[in-house]
Amino acid sequence: LDLKKGGEVAQRLESLYQYMLSQLTLANIKSDRKALETVIKILSPLAEAWEQLFHASTNTGEGDHQPPKNIASKC
Repeated sequence: LDLKKGGEVAQRLESLYQYMLSQLTLANIKSDRKALETVIKILSPLAEAWEQLFHASTNTGEGDHQPPKNIASKC
């Protein structure tokens, strides 16, 4: 993540990624299925949002990087 260019969004994503990493570590060390399910619950909407951004950028060209209108509801 580029925290300078990404601003608050990048900072929040970094925090979220760190939290998910800690949950994955917990799931691995303690065989904690609930921790793994937590990560899946967080990561699934993020993956959908990233996919929407990818498709939006390939359909409109590289210069237009507008996020999908419903991206906030995915996170």
